[in-house]
Amino acid sequence: MNEIKKGYVPNEVYKVEQFGNTFKLIDTAGVKVGTLGATTGVRKGAFKEGKAVQAFIDKNGKRCIGKFLWMFTRIGYPYEYR
Repeated sequence: MNEIKKGYVPNEVYKVEQFGNTFKLIDTAGVKVGTLGATTGVRKGAFKEGKAVQAFIDKNGKRCIGKFLWMFTRIGYPYEYR
């Protein structure tokens, strides 16, 4: 039986920025990439708490996005978060 790959996806880390009344994800190159399936609660919570969001593969092999408390300068962002 094939083992399901799980864990963090290292090249999918995003900053959350507010645009009007919406929260969008920004990649490390500074490009707005939209929501990528992250729920409003995750994006809004990450923005208010000053956290990054990162994709991960859960135990069933499904791609999800969650909040993480990482400094953006340590993960390749050329600017401070707030």
